[in-house]
Amino acid sequence: MPDGSAPQFDFTPDPEFAIDPAYVFTMNALAVEAAALDALTPPPPFDPGSWAEANVHFPEGSPKPGLFSHATAPFLIEPLARLSPEDPCQDVVMIKCAQSGGTVTADIWLAGVLSNMRAPAMMIQPTLGQAKHWAENKFWPMVEASPALGGDEEQGVVGSVLPRTARTEGGSTALKIRFMNGSSLMLAGAESPNTLRQHTIRLLVRDDISGWENDAGGEGHPFSLSVKRVDLYYSLGIAKIFDISTPLILRGCLITVRYEASSKGRWYMGCVHCEARFDLRIEDMQIAEDGPPWNVRYDCPSCGCEHTHADKRAMNARGIWIHTREIDGVKPPRVIETEAEAQRWLTRDLGVYAMRPGYWITGEMNPFLTWDMLAQKQADAKGDPKAEMVFTNLDLGRPYEVETLTPDWEKLYARRTTEFSKGEGAWGPLVFTLSVDVQRDGLYYLLKGYDAEERGWYLDWGFLAGETAEAFKGAWPKLNVIAERGAPLPGGAHIRFDSIGVDGRYNTDAVHKWVARNHHLGAKVLVGDPGWTKPLIARTEQKEVGKSGKKKKYGLKVWHTGTWPAKQILVTRYARTLEKIGEAGPPPGYCFYPAEAEEALFQQLTSEYLKEERSKSTGFVRQIWVNRGDNHWFDTDVQSICLLEYIGARRGRRGAWSDQQWADRMADIEALIEAARGDQDDLFDRPASAPAPKAEASGGETKRDTVMARLGRLNQ
Repeated sequence: MPDGSAPQFDFTPDPEFAIDPAYVFTMNALAVEAAALDALTPPPPFDPGSWAEANVHFPEGSPKPGLFSHATAPFLIEPLARLSPEDPCQDVVMIKCAQSGGTVTADIWLAGVLSNMRAPAMMIQPTLGQAKHWAENKFWPMVEASPALGGDEEQGVVGSVLPRTARTEGGSTALKIRFMNGSSLMLAGAESPNTLRQHTIRLLVRDDISGWENDAGGEGHPFSLSVKRVDLYYSLGIAKIFDISTPLILRGCLITVRYEASSKGRWYMGCVHCEARFDLRIEDMQIAEDGPPWNVRYDCPSCGCEHTHADKRAMNARGIWIHTREIDGVKPPRVIETEAEAQRWLTRDLGVYAMRPGYWITGEMNPFLTWDMLAQKQADAKGDPKAEMVFTNLDLGRPYEVETLTPDWEKLYARRTTEFSKGEGAWGPLVFTLSVDVQRDGLYYLLKGYDAEERGWYLDWGFLAGETAEAFKGAWPKLNVIAERGAPLPGGAHIRFDSIGVDGRYNTDAVHKWVARNHHLGAKVLVGDPGWTKPLIARTEQKEVGKSGKKKKYGLKVWHTGTWPAKQILVTRYARTLEKIGEAGPPPGYCFYPAEAEEALFQQLTSEYLKEERSKSTGFVRQIWVNRGDNHWFDTDVQSICLLEYIGARRGRRGAWSDQQWADRMADIEALIEAARGDQDDLFDRPASAPAPKAEASGGETKRDTVMARLGRLNQ
């Protein structure tokens, strides 16, 4: 107090309410214990899916811009959960159709885990160029659209990914994406052993593994090389390997092999009317047989209620992953009718396969592909082996089974026809190719014609003897005569080739010079590449060099061709017969041979067959083409198919030619024939090589109309 006396209180504490020192000590001890337990308790398991729903945004222009949501693709919830670092499994496999969320799963998994824990990671694509393309067109746009990853200066948010603009300060580069916490993501190509060396990796994504080459620069299979990158962390039990791919050829398809060794998860969509769930296949759907609109529907096998594509979102929302691995001789049925039965399959003991989860995303469940689109693609691909393979792999997400059996040459020899003669043209073809196989002592050539349904006429072939090492000498002038004359038409007329292809693997310099001089005739250098993943024709390379030593911008180009798919197409067509000729005539792709065709032609056309080969380094089996004799004319036929792909002369959705272009071509051929043969009344009395229904001419039909109508009927 101011006067120095002790302060006086107006009340005295009641002993009943006095705080017991022991109680205070106990409360303090409990608080300390709670704080210690809270500090020692590990955080909840990290779920990449939940993290993505809160943090990942996709930019404008992507299929689903905005914040990531499991509602779009609920079948990604479980795979993302199994990819969590806290989940004990170390291998996750996903076989998928195209554009169904497989790579997005890898994107958000890598972004989420590397943002929340320090770890070295690697993304391997079939080529280093594809890895860079993935980063530039998928990963970085996602980073820049997501504040949690790329930051937001206006809101003061610091992102977890170091930008590429800070390279001098240890930022991200073209081949290494760095994170604020020290994590890193390396980019690698399966064809580039340099990018697969000297890295110890904990998190590994192997994307599109079915498209990997079998050898990485002579150092072995890239699959085996990639395993060595995670050996250390794998032995510690903390590695994660995520394999993703669309499948390819069944025998030797790497992702299929990986899936078959997994728990074999299938997505069972749910009926919107009852408790049933089912593993839906396109074979189970009702599709209109008379063309679009296909009116695709699926009737629930349990309650019979009809489902259309409009129900797919709700069907996926009720979907569940059922792991269909056969355990002790038992595996789930394709239709599960009750919730109780579903729970029984969900909770069954998978044994060791619980640590090897596998998932299959199919075209039937893909939210970005309507059932009607699926039916249209199936109809477009029917009858074309290459198109069927693309549809099966990319749209359905299934491996394609090659069952091509090379027919005996005697069967083709017996199908020769007297309806046209070698070198004199035939009624029916509208598109013409010349293909050449180069040998040391001469040139093998094949003239072939096609109609809109890709039926093929073997118009002329032969061997031009002479040296081929020097351009414009030996056999080359003889080839000039054939190239400049063009393809034969009935009545002695000729038409310019739509395309000419010359094999560029042998005597390359002479080939390049001859093609450069005959470029005005449509000549091209073709280089065949083995492998099932190669397109029929693609990827040009500039080969002509100017005086400055630089490649000419408009110089000679070399075209690469996919020989294995082309051989499959041809051998399938060789086996087609006339047993089922309908009103539309012979089947698409049917082959016509003139009576003059000798045994040697058919022996060479059937000189190659498929054989299974097992890799010594990996044990994987693949199907390869091997020959059992001379195959020169078969090689020229392979080139012809690839040239036809380049021309794009097909009818319908698969082709590049309009109906008007086909009509114009028929008119051009008519004019050439009339000019060569003159105005003869019996010009078109010659029997056709392709049977077709007759049509009565109208009263006002002109001779030009008659010609076009008859040519049109022959090409139906």
